[in-house]
Amino acid sequence: MAESKEQALSSLSEILNIDRELARYYLERMRWSLEGAINEYYSDTADKPAGKVSNDKPPSYSQIEGEPSSPSTNASDGPQSLKLLCWNLDGLDTVDLEERTTAVVENILLLKPDVVLLQEVVAYSLKIFQENCEGYIVLAGNHTVPYFNAILIRTSTVQTKATSLKIVPFETSIMGRHYLIHPIKFADAKIVVMTSHLESLVDNGAERKKQFSEILDYMKRQNENFNVIFGGDTNLRDTEVNAVGGVPSGILDAWASCGSALITKYTWNMAENNNNGKAYQRPPKLRFDRIFVRPAKEAKAIKPSTFSLVGKERLKGCKRFASDHWAIWLEFSIQ
Repeated sequence: MAESKEQALSSLSEILNIDRELARYYLERMRWSLEGAINEYYSDTADKPAGKVSNDKPPSYSQIEGEPSSPSTNASDGPQSLKLLCWNLDGLDTVDLEERTTAVVENILLLKPDVVLLQEVVAYSLKIFQENCEGYIVLAGNHTVPYFNAILIRTSTVQTKATSLKIVPFETSIMGRHYLIHPIKFADAKIVVMTSHLESLVDNGAERKKQFSEILDYMKRQNENFNVIFGGDTNLRDTEVNAVGGVPSGILDAWASCGSALITKYTWNMAENNNNGKAYQRPPKLRFDRIFVRPAKEAKAIKPSTFSLVGKERLKGCKRFASDHWAIWLEFSIQ
């Protein structure tokens, strides 16, 4: 066996904690693509029931430190700006779904974010990501519901372990909503990344506030040496944030931290985005998509530094946008 194949075999076995024969099976199945084998293994096992993770304990970093297949991200020579893309894909809109999802993939490959947080992913679009996002591990949420969340991790810049993903259901959600928790290490900074699609529709504000409070509580209770990022389609109105006491001390609203620019405020803006085909007398525009950050207290704390919106170009074929949501592009400095 060539040295590169032997290295891939050892890496896959350690990343997924499986024996070498099973690792060989997945690598051969995916023509010795490490990322492809990881995604295929995860796709095969994702439908197994996942228990509710204890919110009292942070994810363990012991699994990912020193990964032989992970990139070298020493503070002296590694990247010092973490790049994150957060996007609701509007996967329930099946019209032009292939072209729209392909446009998201093209944005990922062009911009090269280190972490991608996706909401409203469907099985059809998930397959497109798995087959085309070369250089990324694709970690998907609960496949037993029609749409779900996913996290993509860039393997050349981020240390991670695919099996560390946790799927946590919101127990009182009537829409089957859940959130994902995944630990990573970037330029020696320990980071817990989280994403979710909180309860939709104005009438479900009480459940949405309950879900948001659960997310904030989880973030606050993590080890102070961890950075915690939560991003997603929150469906939140400002009045609902205020109703739960506002953003707690120690947690940053990334948009506010980066200057609260009006041009980047509304991520669901029907005055600019007509994907849903509705005619509004007064088109609504809301800041549904939000990112919250709890920096670590010690060295290697992350801080939002650049906030912008992505996906505002009409596609050449369908003349629509990639989604009815604009995506958030967020860069972090590492202190």
